[in-house]
Amino acid sequence: MQCTDASWQVMECAYTCDSPVAVALTGTTVSGFILQNAYEAARRVVSDFDTLMLTQRDFEAFASSMKNAPKPKAALRKLMAR
Repeated sequence: MQCTDASWQVMECAYTCDSPVAVALTGTTVSGFILQNAYEAARRVVSDFDTLMLTQRDFEAFASSMKNAPKPKAALRKLMAR
């Protein structure tokens, strides 16, 4: 694995910032602490892109459109048969 500027900054901060205190408080290693926080950050990023938040009114409109969806046209049935 190649060390990029960003990864070097993370490692440098892990040893110079408040991270040693945080590591000690969590009872883990520096590597474990960094991995856990990177994992949590990645989950937040993915969640921001794959979660749809709707107001109650918008949800009701969406649900209604799903319940009252039009019958699929021949072109859609043909496409889905592939």
